[in-house]
Amino acid sequence: MMGSQLPNEDHDLSKAQTGKRKKKVVKRWREEWADTYKWAYDVKDGTARIFCSVCREYGRKHRRNPYGNEGSRNMQMSALEEHNNSLLHKEALRLQQASKEKIIVDKPIYVKGDFLLLIQPYVLNLLPVVLSGYAGNLLATSFVLSYLMKENEQGKGNQFLTYFFSDSTLSDVISEITLGLISTALMSKTAGSIVEAALRRDPHETEFIQSVQEVVHALERVISKNSNYVNIMERLLEPERTIIFRVPWVDDRGETHVNRGFRVHFNQTLGPCRGGLRFHPLMNLSIAKFLSFEQTWWLFGGSDFDPKGKSDNEIMKFCQSFMNELYRYLGPDKDLPSEEMGVGTREMGYLYGQYRRLAGYSQGSFTGPRVNWSGSSLRTEATGYGLVFFAQLMLADMNKELKGLRCAVSGSGKISMHVLEKLIAYGALPITVSDSKGYLVDEDGFDFMKISFLRDIKAQNRSLRDYSKTYARSKYYDEAKPWNERCDVAFPCASQNEIDQSDAINLVTGCRILVEGSNMPCTPEAVDVLRKANVLVAPSMAAGVGGVIAGELELKECNLNWSPEDFESKLQEAMKQTYQRALKAATDFGYQKESPEALVHGAAISAFLTIASGAAKIRVRAALPTQFSMGPPEVA
Repeated sequence: MMGSQLPNEDHDLSKAQTGKRKKKVVKRWREEWADTYKWAYDVKDGTARIFCSVCREYGRKHRRNPYGNEGSRNMQMSALEEHNNSLLHKEALRLQQASKEKIIVDKPIYVKGDFLLLIQPYVLNLLPVVLSGYAGNLLATSFVLSYLMKENEQGKGNQFLTYFFSDSTLSDVISEITLGLISTALMSKTAGSIVEAALRRDPHETEFIQSVQEVVHALERVISKNSNYVNIMERLLEPERTIIFRVPWVDDRGETHVNRGFRVHFNQTLGPCRGGLRFHPLMNLSIAKFLSFEQTWWLFGGSDFDPKGKSDNEIMKFCQSFMNELYRYLGPDKDLPSEEMGVGTREMGYLYGQYRRLAGYSQGSFTGPRVNWSGSSLRTEATGYGLVFFAQLMLADMNKELKGLRCAVSGSGKISMHVLEKLIAYGALPITVSDSKGYLVDEDGFDFMKISFLRDIKAQNRSLRDYSKTYARSKYYDEAKPWNERCDVAFPCASQNEIDQSDAINLVTGCRILVEGSNMPCTPEAVDVLRKANVLVAPSMAAGVGGVIAGELELKECNLNWSPEDFESKLQEAMKQTYQRALKAATDFGYQKESPEALVHGAAISAFLTIASGAAKIRVRAALPTQFSMGPPEVA
């Protein structure tokens, strides 16, 4: 009998343990959700909840409330993961977290900041439901106001007003809501509508959408000041010209391959477009558009061709085939290509040679390769040097300097090497470089001899690991990033989204300044971590314009071949002006100079107003109305 009861007892015990496990899992799931969305909480003992619009939409569509306990544990965890990864929710969450005043008042009507919370009539006057201004539901707001006024005229009480506004009259409530609507709703609605339009048009171009989200967020205050800016921004999101073409080429074994080429022209308001060419196997239209958009709406291009492991003859054949299609769009008054990832002096030489055969010799059609190819003496160094000049300007405003500071640099290409050179010249201690397989750290810091050795390693297509075999105090870490190292200044110069949330958490332990050498190096989650830790960020839109400035100087100065000292002096002065313009634009629109995102907002504002002003001056009727107010004077 005892033996026959044991299985039942074990079953009951197992069932009880399983129940406890489920409760713990559900509790942990709720805690994780609450920790992630700290701004969403219960009001009045759980009788009402404040939801973001995305969560409400999500719950209604799937008939599951992400804050409830409906469904199995697997369903809940799956729903959580799906919801967290939705682009629309990431944008709403980023905007919410980026708010400078994220305090929900005790009697919540709206949140001061990026979001306006509107009132909706609630069933039986019991449940106040607060909607996010991200939905842009202005019609619902006017309806609610008229509804409340009608109730007041009829002498009816309202439990919502009694609870939340016991010391306020209805006119005060309406006035408060209206002021919030005017000051914040237009900002959120217009910014949200621009991003939503981009999402609808190009839902699969994730890099481009991310770039649009960041730029539009930086321009919110500008857009809210003039409704005409909305139309301009919507037009700027569509390139003037997108070129996609086939690139057939033959390898050394006689086999034919076909790659895809891209060139995106975003805006020629300020003159001929200038931008890089990237040869990389992951290159696609989304990356081409995002890089073009990030470079102040100019242009970018490239191909999904991988030059690694290819012979010189194969690279030459590919470059010639690539230029056979692209040459008709190039010229000193139209499009000037320059070097980027996977495109160096060798590739530019092949491209330029084929261009001359097809179009005839044209002075100034290419920028960057060599002095005798219509490029200035320091054109290739300009971007890397400009990053260091920009960092020095930021530190000078903090009464500090680069000398003696530990600097972490990612990448090991041209920009990274030139950043190392100039950091050493300023007396800083650069300690890291990286490649696609891992990163190298040298606790003694790099010097000019070590940089020369690194260049030899890269030229021979060897791994950075070989460096540690020569220098005992260095170490190479596989499948890791340099952001694990303690540093004072960070220079991400590798690729987009190279710094994720965990990397940012590692960085903020000591890093005070981050200078973007690559376009969009931080994920949205990483940006939030850096902002909360008050890490000053120098955006690539401002800090990375050294190469563009060099191209401008070449054209304006009729391709004069300056000495390195003269060119560097002109570059320093131009970077100083860029820095000052970005700061002025930020402060003109109410951002504090010490704010970690001041330069991010200021660079985007300055670039946008410059392009808008240029369009107004040349009377681009398709882009601007005849009567147009440019906002704060002399920002551009």
